[in-house]
Amino acid sequence: DGGGGGETSGGGGGGGGGADEAEEDADWWRAASADELVHGWALRRQQFATLFAKRFWHARRDKKAVISQLLLPVLFVCVAMLVANAFPAPKDQARISLALDLYAEDAPFTVPYGRHYWAPATTGSSGNATASATASAAVDAVDAAGAAATLRAVVAAARAALPADTTWVDVEALEPGAMAPMNDYLLAQRVADARAPHHYFGLSAAAADEVWAWFNEYGVHTQPVAVNEANRALLAARHVGKSLSAGNHPLPRSAAEQRDSLYRQATQLVVAVFVIIALSFVPASYAVFVVQERVTKSRHLQFVSGVGPVQYWLSTFAFDLLCFLVPLVAIVLVLVAFGNEAYTGENLGGVVLLMLFYIYALAPITYLLSELFTTPSTCYVFLICLNTFVGVTATMATYVLDAFEQDDPELYEVNVTLKKVFLIFPNYCLGRGLMDVAVNTILNRYAAQYDYIVDSIEGIDDLLGKSSYSWEVLGRPLFFTFLVGTFFHLALYVGASSLPAALRERLCRGGGERHRRDVMAKYLADERRLAAAKGAGKEGAE
Repeated sequence: DGGGGGETSGGGGGGGGGADEAEEDADWWRAASADELVHGWALRRQQFATLFAKRFWHARRDKKAVISQLLLPVLFVCVAMLVANAFPAPKDQARISLALDLYAEDAPFTVPYGRHYWAPATTGSSGNATASATASAAVDAVDAAGAAATLRAVVAAARAALPADTTWVDVEALEPGAMAPMNDYLLAQRVADARAPHHYFGLSAAAADEVWAWFNEYGVHTQPVAVNEANRALLAARHVGKSLSAGNHPLPRSAAEQRDSLYRQATQLVVAVFVIIALSFVPASYAVFVVQERVTKSRHLQFVSGVGPVQYWLSTFAFDLLCFLVPLVAIVLVLVAFGNEAYTGENLGGVVLLMLFYIYALAPITYLLSELFTTPSTCYVFLICLNTFVGVTATMATYVLDAFEQDDPELYEVNVTLKKVFLIFPNYCLGRGLMDVAVNTILNRYAAQYDYIVDSIEGIDDLLGKSSYSWEVLGRPLFFTFLVGTFFHLALYVGASSLPAALRERLCRGGGERHRRDVMAKYLADERRLAAAKGAGKEGAE
């Protein structure tokens, strides 16, 4: 009996010891609940910091995200700057030398030459007409002798000036006795070859002081080239050692032509398209982590453990925005290194602000669209394609309409409407903003260079002298990008409170409160068990 009593007493003592430990735990829990648990804004800050740290350690292990967010955007911007700098700047046409060298691809040339014959005067029935014809024949004989001498001298001078492989054709030898051998020869060549590409120039002499230059009307500038070659040969024949050159100096482009060439140079379009593609990778990469968190139920566990949607999404956006600063700095360094005046200097701040607002607007849109996918890679590819398609298509559509709107009032109205509608897309705002700041820089530079003809361009006063931050340049895309971003941020943070109850439960809205009630119920149940164990221990000891 004593042994049994001892066992009972020992068992009672063991039970009492377990009860004491449980009571100590309960006392600690009460103290912690009263004094050490974090509530209110302190709890929210702690959750935010913890979520931020979790995202940091996850990003460190994700090498693909580094490539998508850092390397690809910088690479595309480098390509954009290289292509933009490769475009030749529009300039006036250079002086054109009026010589046969213009047609060097058709060399060797064929130069026909001969005396210029005309049919003698028709003999009439009267004596006066016969006398006139006789006098004319005498004059023609004198002219023919002078023409032959002049032709020999001119052809000799021309042979010395033209390339050695030039073919010289004496048309009189081909058609002896013909009244107009040059006409007959050239007409025969025209029938044989409609273009006669090697016959750009010909010489004939009608008198001692009269030289004719023949030209092929199919060649550009052939008429002044033929006249210049004839004058040069005539000068060299009469004044040995003398030379003559002629050139065509195209008139400077008109103010409207220069403006149109600057618009249509397309450099600003190339940069805008490449930057849109480059920055399409950045927000798309944000969806990978969000989809993984949702599919693996990690976000669900965080919500039911007391994390609110605002802390979760705000910490996610803050980390994504902070990560974007790294490629943004790299892009700025690339722009400064290439020295493109449209995106550096006083315009650099506006360009940086436009890119930041682009991420600010597109990040919440990406988070919301990610709810449609269950595979991170599929969501990533879809968002890249969507961002690129929307941005490039909208930007190129308005650019093409800009080029033709002046010729068609209906296209002008369509272009104005599309520019307003497309402002709801941050991708378009990014591309259009980059284009507008480049065009604004070009126009201001153009006005400074050609201030004496700027007034001749209709409507130019509305475009010149604008700051990069004015409403017409960057003000409009910046405002609407911020507006769209703010709307979707509100939809992301507080939109869930207006959803139906069933959907709120599905998204774990209020899960933190349910968790606290569950913890309190468990605590009270433990308290009751501890009290029961303590009473049983005391009875056993007695």
